[in-house]
Amino acid sequence: MLRRHQLLDGLRAALLMINFTKGNTVRAVWQPDVWYRMNKKREGGKIVFIKAEHRETIQRQGDLLQRYLDTMEALIKQDGSVKSPIEQAAIERILHICVEILIDSSNVLIDALIMRDPASYTDIIDIMEDEQVFTSEVAGVLKEAVDFRKILVHDYAGIQPDDLWSAAPRLFAAFLEARAMLYRYAGVTQ
Repeated sequence: MLRRHQLLDGLRAALLMINFTKGNTVRAVWQPDVWYRMNKKREGGKIVFIKAEHRETIQRQGDLLQRYLDTMEALIKQDGSVKSPIEQAAIERILHICVEILIDSSNVLIDALIMRDPASYTDIIDIMEDEQVFTSEVAGVLKEAVDFRKILVHDYAGIQPDDLWSAAPRLFAAFLEARAMLYRYAGVTQ
């Protein structure tokens, strides 16, 4: 059964569809709780809803991601090739959590914009790339991060520290870019 606010959102969307179907331009109407955006060219004429609660969730997760990235940056910048077991454990945990945060934030957008249902973490990245939230370069590196996550979660005995540390700077840069892209797409101020 639909709730009252869902019916009202649908009615608002129908009215906006009537008002904004001319041309291929992006138009936005701000209301207290919903950001309606329509772009006929890229989104096939669909109206998408990004509510304040979605933006707040993405911002909260993005802020947490930034805290982890600050720690990751400090670990990456340390001189010396030999890393202690504590540093190794820290970078493993940071990479795992960063992937989880990006996947969760991406899922918030996928749910808000009523995109297709993802079947896996990699599929989530594919959807975000298809919807032009992530560039293909960033999506490629994020898929690599998802592969690292699989190793960290399921094959932790097979972790190759050298591979992890050599990939960390590239993953760090992709995480930063992905956070900015999510913020930009969702209309979150940094």
